[in-house]
Amino acid sequence: MTAADRRRPWAAFAALYTAIVLVYAWPLLPEISAALPKDPGDPALNAWILWWNSQAVPLTDGWWNAPIFFPIRGALALSETLLGLTPLTTPLLWLGASPVTTYNIAFLISYPASALAMHALAYRLTGRHDAALLAGLAYGFHPYRVSQIPHLQMLWAFWMPLCLWALHGYLDTRRWRALAMAGGAWLLNGLTCGYYLAYFAVLVACWMLWFARTRRDWQAVGGALACASLWLAPLLWGYRRYQRALGVSRPVEEIQSFSADVSAFWAAHEKVWLPAHWTWTPRPEAELYLGVVIVLLTVIGALVSWHRHRTAGRRWPALVPAIAGLVLAAAAASAWNGGWRTSIAGVAISLTRPVRTFGIAICLLVFAALVDPRLRAAWRRRSPLVFYAAATLVMGVFALGPSAHAFGTLWLHDAPYSWLMALPGGNALRVPARFGMLCALCLSTAAAVGFSRVARTRAARPIAAAIGLAILADGWMPDFTIAPLSPATVTAPGEDRGLPLLELPMENVFSDTAAMLRSTMHRHPLINGFSGYAPAHYGVLQHALTVGDDAALEAFQRGGPLLVAVDRSRDPAGRFVRFVEEVPGVREVARTPLGPLFRLPAVAEPPAETGVFELPISYVDASNYLRLEAMLDRDLRTIWQTGGPQRAGDQVIVVLDRPMTVARFELDLGGSRLEYPRELEVDLAEPGHPPVRLWDGRTAGLAILGALNDQARMTMAIPVSARGRRFTFTLRQGADYAWSIAELRAFGTPQ
Repeated sequence: MTAADRRRPWAAFAALYTAIVLVYAWPLLPEISAALPKDPGDPALNAWILWWNSQAVPLTDGWWNAPIFFPIRGALALSETLLGLTPLTTPLLWLGASPVTTYNIAFLISYPASALAMHALAYRLTGRHDAALLAGLAYGFHPYRVSQIPHLQMLWAFWMPLCLWALHGYLDTRRWRALAMAGGAWLLNGLTCGYYLAYFAVLVACWMLWFARTRRDWQAVGGALACASLWLAPLLWGYRRYQRALGVSRPVEEIQSFSADVSAFWAAHEKVWLPAHWTWTPRPEAELYLGVVIVLLTVIGALVSWHRHRTAGRRWPALVPAIAGLVLAAAAASAWNGGWRTSIAGVAISLTRPVRTFGIAICLLVFAALVDPRLRAAWRRRSPLVFYAAATLVMGVFALGPSAHAFGTLWLHDAPYSWLMALPGGNALRVPARFGMLCALCLSTAAAVGFSRVARTRAARPIAAAIGLAILADGWMPDFTIAPLSPATVTAPGEDRGLPLLELPMENVFSDTAAMLRSTMHRHPLINGFSGYAPAHYGVLQHALTVGDDAALEAFQRGGPLLVAVDRSRDPAGRFVRFVEEVPGVREVARTPLGPLFRLPAVAEPPAETGVFELPISYVDASNYLRLEAMLDRDLRTIWQTGGPQRAGDQVIVVLDRPMTVARFELDLGGSRLEYPRELEVDLAEPGHPPVRLWDGRTAGLAILGALNDQARMTMAIPVSARGRRFTFTLRQGADYAWSIAELRAFGTPQ
């Protein structure tokens, strides 16, 4: 067979997968330059990131300091960098394609590329194109991909099967070229998606335990992947450096909320055609329906293979699955009727926690498999079917997050995902449920191997075609949604080019991402922004501008003049236009297709304080006595907080150890970014004297300035300029959020 003959089927399958995606996403094709798939949220963010990667040299300070969320530094570290896509997207952008067009091309390519990569892996394991076709269809058009349509980095999931294809190729040939290809795929996978960098490492570790049986294999594979990982070091270091400076992290409660429940494996996205009618209603990011067709293929293949590899030996382990079956039946019965209690010979017996009973049954089944001689035989021959079927279960357990739940009930407190969280940077992995793509990868591979074990003749090809159609139906989305984009632009006069720009109103994610896409044309540093993390000041800015607090604008004017554009389509009543027009010194500089464009003048910084020192605070008191000591313990992780939402009249009392001249008080918000006092009065309240008002007003501007100076500490500096010993901070107006103080300090002149 010539090289052309060997390439011909691959070209045919590539054309097939491409044709399928063109039918799948046909509404996007005529709008490829004017719309985005699903919605203009994450897709617009990723389109902007792809554009920015073409404008700056990756991994330099200028690249990290992307022109959004002005004036913070390291804005790109708040989200994925998508560097693994740049070999495709940057040339397209340099050739004149728009960010939206480039994004859509990368989106469409992700489907046939994933299918063809899985086809290659399955073909290497089975030597059959019919089995590989089923794997390609299952992985390239898996139901889980529907829920990830807004996340381009998740859809570019083809580097993982390519890496496994190369690793299996190394075991087959012992050629270093295969290791080089595995290292390249490993590197590009890590550059494409941070989740895949960490999650795929778990799968590869399992792969090495199963397939790499010699020291030479471990050294070769481990060395190749380690060398490839060295190229990721600058990226990881940059993330660590800038995220630490920005003070961003994921609390364990947030990670747990994006973990899958066991029920998620029977929950399909509502847009999936057939399964949505018979599966359970999913939670966000927990639509992990695996596909009934490939599950059945895997199970049937495993049963046939299990039967074919019967071995002589003791039969008593067969009792264990039987006992496990009885336990499962009892658990199902108790889950159906709410459990039961009884007593036998005075001994109380109850079955009221079916989840734990299910756990016992699973443990029994695992024990039965481990002691069965057929499993040991599968281990000796490195069975890919057993490995990829078992790996599907392992990846599914990781998807359950740090504490595993089944149907809302906790059944494993410290689940394996908590091991990942213990690693450096592990808390940045917010969505454990995204192990779902690894489940799809492993199960698609196992299904292909299972099919090859069942159908061993050429007559299986028509059967494979029918099964392929069933697989497509299992993950098909007939209603492909697109989001048209506004063509409105902003153009500033020549003398104002380069000034930072703010777009109003800041309604939601979609208004911010629309501003980001417009910034690819006008090139102004943008005060708006959207990313995986939000900078400390951003929520305060959004709230302040919504309620018309011009102190929020003044916080940015202290850095110099700025431009403000008002989107007329989002401000039909003209409220935001009037708000900007009332800013002192403002002038309208242009009428743009978007709406009016204003120039706000710079505001002088207050004179720097000299001869000011931190003053000793004797004690603090408050309306809420809980954790008062947290305000003075020098630990940002501990906070004082009101017992509920802010209420007018809530008070914090600060008492110095003696009368001193106070220049300012500093209130650190720390991680409680939105729990600042909305309107505050500060009084000198000496016993026996009427209170003296030292400061009052809205505090959003102070909170924004504090965050811009130090994103982690977020210090509100309240000027007071008074001599005294007892000061009160009183809320004039409350908010839905609590009032929190991480640290409190006084500065002035001791006398």
